[in-house]
Formats: sequence, C-alpha cells, structure tokens
Amino acid sequence: MNEKYAKGVKERICLGSMVNENCKGLICLEFPFPCSANIYWMGVKKDFHGKGIGKALLKAAEKLCIEKNCDSLTVETLSPKHADEGYLQTYAFYTKERFKPLFELHTYGPDHLMICLRKSITSRIEEWSCPMEISIEKSSLEDLSIVQNLARFYVYDMSRYCGFLKVILLPFPRHKEHRREKIETNKERLWKNKENMIASLN
Repeated sequence: MNEKYAKGVKERICLGSMVNENCKGLICLEFPFPCSANIYWMGVKKDFHGKGIGKALLKAAEKLCIEKNCDSLTVETLSPKHADEGYLQTYAFYTKERFKPLFELHTYGPDHLMICLRKSITSRIEEWSCPMEISIEKSSLEDLSIVQNLARFYVYDMSRYCGFLKVILLPFPRHKEHRREKIETNKERLWKNKENMIASLN
C-alpha cells in the first residue's frame, strides 16, 4: 500500500511544509474531473502534529483548487467504525475542517472499510471573486409581491450565487382599523367576482 502511494505521489501535484529546509508535511492532489479535486495523500510527521501544519497544507491546497476552478475537494480515509486511534484523529481533523461524509466502501478489500468525505470550497463569502453590495430601501404594500418572490428565491440558498442583494423593509399595517378595512375590501372583491361569474353563466 505504501509503495503504491509513494509511486502515485510522484505522478501528482504535491505541496509541502518546510521547516528549516526539511519537509515536515505533504499533501498530494489529483484532479480526476473538471471542477473537482481529490486529496490523494496527506501526512505530517508525528513530532509536528498539533502545530497547524496540516491545516496550513489544506488551506494551500484549497487555494490551488480555486485557481483551477474546482468547487469541491474530496478525501478517502479509514472509516471511524474501525475505531483505529490514529485514523480517528484523521477523521476528526477532516470533519473539523468542514468535510462532510458521503459514503463508505471497501476500496481495498473486505477488511478495510473506507469513508469518502467532501468539502465545498466555493460557498464561503471570503472566497467570492466579487464583493456583495447591500442596499436598504423603504418600501410600501405595493411591493409585497416582490418580497414574497425574494423569500421564495432565497429560501433555496441561491443568494450565494448573486453579487447583489437588495433588502426591502416593508412597513406592514399594525392598526386594527387598517386590517379591518383590508378584510372588507377583499370581501367586496370576492363578492363582485362571484356576481360576475353568475352573470356569465346566465
């Protein structure tokens, strides 16, 4: 297994963390499909665990992925179901860095249950290529339909794809008299529509 990775690292893009001209950590990336990247191998020497080297390597890898227009980064590691202490730490590292589990599979035979994790690398505000402009405007009841449409649109989290977001403050009526007047108006409109329907049938 180690020989396979040693050979594979030479054929892929690698980023290293150097301390006093010595490599203390390495991350190796592959790009199997357009807009997607995968961590082929990643490791940090034991004496340098807990010093932020792994996080720095991952950040550098994400920057490279963004430059290549990738919107996701995946990684495969041993499933936490094996309860292996070393790989539990690896799994905890990736989940702390916002990787989400996708599925499990026996990549290397029935004795090794692996888990695939994925991280989106384009949904965060700090990675946007253009700044978001926010304007606040006072509106009226005539704009109620616009507000409703915006609510339907942004409930699906589409705002991250937009460079401009308009926030509308709508002064909804609070007085009972106003509400009663609106109700009576609606009743009259419904009754008029009913009369028109009956007239058309005759």
